[in-house]
Amino acid sequence: MQPYYFFDVKWAETKNSIMKKHILKLATLSALMIVIASGCKKELVKDVSQDRFEDEIENAASIADAEISPDDIVTDDNSELFEIESEGINPNYFVDETDFDEIEVEEGVAGSGKSVKAKRKRIAAKSFIYCLRKLDLGKDQVRKVKFLLGKYRDCKSSSVKRAKALYIKIRAPYIVKYKRLVYLYKNGKITKKELVKSVHSLRVGFAKDLRKAQIKEKLHVAFKNCYKKMLRELHSVLNTKQWTRFVACVR
Repeated sequence: MQPYYFFDVKWAETKNSIMKKHILKLATLSALMIVIASGCKKELVKDVSQDRFEDEIENAASIADAEISPDDIVTDDNSELFEIESEGINPNYFVDETDFDEIEVEEGVAGSGKSVKAKRKRIAAKSFIYCLRKLDLGKDQVRKVKFLLGKYRDCKSSSVKRAKALYIKIRAPYIVKYKRLVYLYKNGKITKKELVKSVHSLRVGFAKDLRKAQIKEKLHVAFKNCYKKMLRELHSVLNTKQWTRFVACVR
């Protein structure tokens, strides 16, 4: 009986060893699965965060690329003024680093210098610059923001020149039409009501023709690409809280 007992003990030890190896393999596999799952979770969070960021960029860019409103066209019967302060360029595309510091317009000072400063101040207030000023940026952040706004200016400089030239060309016949209407009104040929109605039609037509010409020249694409590039760089300068506030503000 002794040999049989010895064999039974050996078999039990062998079986126990095999079980330990299986358990070790299962433990290793489980640990590996946990690592893989954790990695996948992190990657998923990263993908979701990246998708949200891309959506924020696209939404901000779409808002910045809003069509010109007839109400943005300024007219004056006395001076026969017929213009858009930003020269037909969306305020978000018009501004640069010089607009970041709020311009103080001195009261009681006349002249073209004051007029230009006041105009740029109004344009900046309608752009993303207004939102940047509300973020309580640190000194280093201000320096970096001004630097990237300078790069933004360079990126769109050729497009700005083309847009201004296009604006002058499209506006020319509308100025003639507007002056004609003012002349007719001042000489009693049309009523104030007729003048207002006709000027409104001019505003609508000018805004439509200008936008159509800009799209044909693909200026909106060039401007939008520079704007999106600037936003991506801005994101790296701002902290999470500041970026969230900025995105909410530009909507």
